[in-house]
Amino acid sequence: MRYIILIFAAALSCTLKPKAPEVPASLIPQDSMVLVLHDLAIIESHVQQKYIQLERYSKILRMSGDSLLSQYNITRTRYEESLMYYSKNPEIL
Repeated sequence: MRYIILIFAAALSCTLKPKAPEVPASLIPQDSMVLVLHDLAIIESHVQQKYIQLERYSKILRMSGDSLLSQYNITRTRYEESLMYYSKNPEIL
């Protein structure tokens, strides 16, 4: 009986294709997203080295990240949607 269930599960898993994730309407273009991620990594590294207290670190990192996003004219929601999409599709980025 176990073998029948295993065979059925294996056959079922081979026939199901993963659904392609939806592209957000306001997706940040690849080249811009790479620049934003690069700059955010630099900011995070700087803040991490300079501020040891977690509470202060988190606050300054959020403020710096928001400032960077506003320089790129990107809302936090747009950034988070694009980050989620590119995280699920790393080969695209």
